Amino acid sequence: MRAAAANRYRCLRWAALAGMAALTLAMATTVPAREPSPRANWPQRLTLAVLPYQAVPHLYDVWTPVAEYLTREMGIPVKIGTSRLYEDYVREVLLTRPELAFFHPLHYLTAHRDGGYEAFVSPGDRRSDSGTSTRTPPSPTSPRVPMV
Repeated sequence: MRAAAANRYRCLRWAALAGMAALTLAMATTVPAREPSPRANWPQRLTLAVLPYQAVPHLYDVWTPVAEYLTREMGIPVKIGTSRLYEDYVREVLLTRPELAFFHPLHYLTAHRDGGYEAFVSPGDRRSDSGTSTRTPPSPTSPRVPMV
């Protein structure tokens, strides 16, 4: 009896795998690849400012895949920027006005109040303490200072 049940399980598992493979193949051949293209009124490139919570080289290792993903999905180059000092981060973000920024919640309050940043990703896990924000469109007179 045990051998028959094990055999049935193996057959069902292979049937399920074959079905998933067939479905994947069908989707891959019928869905055209989506090539993102930047919209006419979108910027030519975006800057993602990252809170310096670790050494700068490590931040680039961690956040480069995020920038590459955003570049690939939006069709707009995304550059990573950060500050050398944790204490100077919000001030530098408000001076440079990057389009995207990663903040600690307390820094977000200042950036929202003084820079018009709005949260678009916030942690679903209450134990997490950071989120990502975007700013409102810049005024033509806003200063642009490059971040490191």
